Amino acid sequence: MRLDLHAWLILAGSLLTIACTPAPPVISLPGQPRLERLDTPVRIQFVHAYDRAEKEILAGVPADMAVAIGELGMLYHAYAYPEPALQAYLAARHLQRGETRWHYLYGLVADELGMTDDAESAFKEAHRIDSESGIIALRLGRIFLHRGQLPAALTWFERALADDLQTGPALEGLGMIDLERGDPQAAIVRLSRARELMPDEVAVLHALGNAYRARGQRQEALKLYEQARSAVSLPQREFANDSYMQEILLLQRGHKQFDRMAASALSRGQTDEALAHYRRALDAQPAALDVRHNLALLLWRSDRKEEARAEFGQIFSRRPAYAPSHMFLAFELGIAGELDAAEDHILIALESDPDNLDTQLLLADFLDFNERSDEALIAYEKAISLDPDMEKAWIGAVYSLIRLNRHADAVTMSGNGLMRLPESEQLANLHAQVRELNRHETDDQ
Repeated sequence: MRLDLHAWLILAGSLLTIACTPAPPVISLPGQPRLERLDTPVRIQFVHAYDRAEKEILAGVPADMAVAIGELGMLYHAYAYPEPALQAYLAARHLQRGETRWHYLYGLVADELGMTDDAESAFKEAHRIDSESGIIALRLGRIFLHRGQLPAALTWFERALADDLQTGPALEGLGMIDLERGDPQAAIVRLSRARELMPDEVAVLHALGNAYRARGQRQEALKLYEQARSAVSLPQREFANDSYMQEILLLQRGHKQFDRMAASALSRGQTDEALAHYRRALDAQPAALDVRHNLALLLWRSDRKEEARAEFGQIFSRRPAYAPSHMFLAFELGIAGELDAAEDHILIALESDPDNLDTQLLLADFLDFNERSDEALIAYEKAISLDPDMEKAWIGAVYSLIRLNRHADAVTMSGNGLMRLPESEQLANLHAQVRELNRHETDDQ
């Protein structure tokens, strides 16, 4: 049938109510994106997906409605529209409660949006249906690790470890727990095994560097940070053993399709092929800053820095405060010893988005690494105000106070952190240590 886009826009804003036994949910079909901004193949995908969803809603078969609305959510997910994706997945969960993928995909998007309680609930429901899934256990482990709930995180990472496809990521999580518990040697053992399985994984290299740094082996840490600098970080790599997300990635068309092909080429070590795909993606959509950023990163890491700088220049001409590029350059220049330039990039990113937690933590870690403890303390306190459940920020603030010889304040800070995160073992250990330091200091006086 002939499709009228205006009619679809009207449909997009309406609430479509369906009957479902025993408690009928109200299903809200997400609104369409601004179609004129999308590549032609993508516009066609959205029009067809809405057409199918409308037909299945009119037909009234719950399982078919769930698939149509859920797959519309997958389309939104594929093109980075998290809020409407979440809305569609929620509807699919109501309509098809026994289907693992709707609970799992809802959990992924909820986690991305910072809705960790909702994500936890959805992942647990998915795990109830598919208790053998390592990827679901891995997601739950990461949620609890982020909260500082180490015993729960340990349980889920150990379950993930039983799935051969998740061995590397699970070891990474277990190594992070060792590090949080103040056992860098155990962390080094686990993270080294994770590195053997995932040799180019930037997060593993960074974590292993942090473990060596915690042991006082600064030079070994710097070597690992340098290796992380030259490694290629790909969002697609995280989903390599995630069958649900593989379905999402395969939906991508237009410039996103070429971006995915570039990532595939990189995973095979084909740098020139990847560069060609990135350029084809930019021919299809010159305004795709994420693709241009990936191209600039690859050029930089291929030691073609002048070409990379030109691409970064293109990015900053379109969006002067584009945070991913500033954060990358801050790290690169910091490693190279260009500290003033590195700090400038962090501050530019923060000016555009002062409440960005990742950038605030990058600034805090940068200042801490360069022994500017008074400024690092301010940055960590800002990070705490942005996310009071961020264990890393509390720990960073306590260590900054220790380096400033403000032991009484460190006792207060660690105590406040424990009140917020009572299950944090590292904060508990740190609190005991600073209380002892403060007691000795008081006795000496």
